[in-house]
Amino acid sequence: VRPQIEGFAADGAGYGIANYTTLGLKVIDAKITKCRHAYTGRNTVDVYLNRGIYSDVIDDHWADRFTAENVKVSSPAGTAAFQFAGNDVTLKDCSVSGFSRSFFAIRIDTPNLGGDVKITNPVFESLSTDDIYFFSFTTPNGSQTLPTFTNTPKLPDLLFIENITINSKASTIFLFYQGTTNKPISNYKNIILS
Repeated sequence: VRPQIEGFAADGAGYGIANYTTLGLKVIDAKITKCRHAYTGRNTVDVYLNRGIYSDVIDDHWADRFTAENVKVSSPAGTAAFQFAGNDVTLKDCSVSGFSRSFFAIRIDTPNLGGDVKITNPVFESLSTDDIYFFSFTTPNGSQTLPTFTNTPKLPDLLFIENITINSKASTIFLFYQGTTNKPISNYKNIILS
């Protein structure tokens, strides 16, 4: 409860919270700032972030049942504020500010995000003047830069996005962008935009 971490910004190791192979983690009222990634995880189950301020990115290489509620993320240019692989991600009342390119992205290095992805009452404020993406892969375009996948990327069974607020002067705003990958991919089974 109420962890305060500042200044872990080193390339490759700059994590405010590094959460690996855990079952059941709750972080409440965190203030994690000036980190390369405020939170990162790998092989985690049942993660819950409630309230708090995070900079730069909330990132999980594989999370099953990840929930963030009333979390504020400040992210730099070109980043995805939330980026995931895994199953069943829920974001409630979360906001993103700064120069972020994407609000939520599927990790392109591990392009597997299944189950239900539910995003309700999100606020996306980006100072970027380039194109921005609400929901995409971490590399929205540019098949030249994508890795070669050994398996077909997995997409959520349900993508539910409700009551979005986007404030930006970006040249183009993409709400939902499936992007380009090296191999054929299956489509989403259900997309609900409200």
